[in-house]
Amino acid sequence: MSLTKAAAAEVAGRDVPVHKDAVGTLHAHCFRGLGRPAICDAKFILEWNKTCDPRWRLSVDPGDLDDAADAPRGDGPGDEIKQRMELARHRCVDRELWDGDLPDFAEAWDEFKNSTGTVDFTDLIRMAIDHDIPVPMGADVLMVDEAQDLSRLEHVLIDRWAARSQGCICVGDPYQALYTWRGAHPEALDTDHGEGRRRILERSYRVPSAVLNASLRWIGDMIHERNAELPPEQRAKIVSYLPRRLQDGSDAPGRVGTNHGSWRNPGPVIAAAEAFAAAGESCMILASCSYQLTPTLAELKKRGVPFSNPWRKKRGDWNPLSSAGATMTDRCKALMLGAGDAEEGGGWTWKTFWTWIKAVATDGVIKHGMRAHTERQAKNHPDEPVTWMDVALVLIDPAPLRAMFEAASGHPKAGENLKSSFALPAREDPIFRRDLCAWYTARVSHQYDRAASYAAAVMERTADPKPLVYIGTIHSVKGAEAKHVLLYPDLSEAGASAWASRGDGRASVYRTFYVGMTRASESLTVCRAVSRGFAAPVWEAL
Repeated sequence: MSLTKAAAAEVAGRDVPVHKDAVGTLHAHCFRGLGRPAICDAKFILEWNKTCDPRWRLSVDPGDLDDAADAPRGDGPGDEIKQRMELARHRCVDRELWDGDLPDFAEAWDEFKNSTGTVDFTDLIRMAIDHDIPVPMGADVLMVDEAQDLSRLEHVLIDRWAARSQGCICVGDPYQALYTWRGAHPEALDTDHGEGRRRILERSYRVPSAVLNASLRWIGDMIHERNAELPPEQRAKIVSYLPRRLQDGSDAPGRVGTNHGSWRNPGPVIAAAEAFAAAGESCMILASCSYQLTPTLAELKKRGVPFSNPWRKKRGDWNPLSSAGATMTDRCKALMLGAGDAEEGGGWTWKTFWTWIKAVATDGVIKHGMRAHTERQAKNHPDEPVTWMDVALVLIDPAPLRAMFEAASGHPKAGENLKSSFALPAREDPIFRRDLCAWYTARVSHQYDRAASYAAAVMERTADPKPLVYIGTIHSVKGAEAKHVLLYPDLSEAGASAWASRGDGRASVYRTFYVGMTRASESLTVCRAVSRGFAAPVWEAL
């Protein structure tokens, strides 16, 4: 288990021989153990805002069990006091010691949750402790990843479960503690559990030599300050941390470098990402805050580069090729099957026919009543093949569509008995894919225009898009990895203030970019800062 979804997803993706429900976030385990209580989500926040003190109105941010650790977003007048309350709860501060208007807010918040029969994310942890819920799935051994991000409250729960199991292994890196704003308690990793129970890894299993050396230089002062009182032999292990090892036993060399592109001028950055993807290698484009990714997202779409963030699937802007239901690329791939005989490996069935035609505008394209007919056929006869005669009954003018398929298959005047009017190898022809997608995008409903244009650009590149370019904030990929990382060093105004303040604020910036740097298993590239006054000087560590 872990705090964030990214870390849990990374474990699940390693084909670990455990039940799929055994891998998840701490909040998700508590949610299931408590019988799936109602969460105080967006619709309840709207209700709260109607009745609460105006000073306590909250921004409406749809909650998610797996994203419960995300930093608060929004500018509601009550967001700051609610964050202070959550911090106090996670630090296990006695309520009698809460000051200012915090007690009044907490009382009103509790009354509201009781009246609506809902709980918030922190309640899941508190209730799991108070109700003494059993170890998830009756596990004999607990493995807690990214333990440095757990709060004091969450460690209380972990310790209780650990006492009832045969073993508990907590893994973490205090220099990757990104959630101090919500009470992360990395000091728990320093707890002395007895002789031989606290182990310091001597070697990374991900990071190559060049990237490791750069990342250690970046946080060098923090390492020495944090470990000044450790015994010399333990301090030596940390300072001499070794890189990933290759199969031949040698250290993986890796490489570091810079890119003259920036978040405002992402062209050179995207060119590098395209080169990695063309070689079949994954890469991440990372920033410290999401608005810095907007120009990159726009340019990726313009170029038709497949990209995603599989650790934040609910961010539609980061995952334009995958969302709930059939995606536009699914529709384009279904369109490319053509009419024919599905039993012989090609051609539409009513199910795949409906997949793409569902997005087509009715006026001027589909005959009256035939949209409903197609939907019924897909529901009642999903695997039945669709012929060009069927297509002619549905579309007002099927001739241009049929002509493209017949030209691609080499059958310019094929009859109805043609088993498959589309030779599948033609899908490898980018001109065919371009023309077919152009026909389709010109006919989809307006609501699909933007998605169709991007899907068409992607499908012109490849008939089977598999994103190897990942994009997101550093926080969103915590616990994940890619072969290559392209890192924007820029800070938001708040981040620049934190960096200038030194102390804990500067430490949080160090930790954030340390996480970004150490996602790379092969290479790290630091991009150009738009303004060095609003950037973390990561390039100095290369």
